Amino acid sequence: MLTTRLRFIEPQLASPVDQPPEGKHWIHEIKHDGYRSQVLVERGEARVFTRNGYDWSDRYPGIVRADANLRCQSAIIDGEAIVQDGNGASDILTRNGSGQGSRASASPRRAADRHRLRGLP
Repeated sequence: MLTTRLRFIEPQLASPVDQPPEGKHWIHEIKHDGYRSQVLVERGEARVFTRNGYDWSDRYPGIVRADANLRCQSAIIDGEAIVQDGNGASDILTRNGSGQGSRASASPRRAADRHRLRGLP
């Protein structure tokens, strides 16, 4: 059983705009067709949550197994849970059918070993 110090963090959601911001200080990412997910990893165990904080660990066993093996004391991984088709594109129809093939997208935002990042003991 995971007795966690880490807690789900409500994600910052995108806001619709007519045009993307311009300038060299903006970074844009690809929008994958999947489910926004947050993984909490601590002491070799992992749990997956929806963007609303529901525990979906049982729906993403592949993500749970893979992220439980990350080499860190703790991590919060915010990303998109997707299934890729044979060409590497996200495939929401496959995802809706089964979570067995799901995996995190290639561009998750990570906060590993947060005590070092936030200056906490």
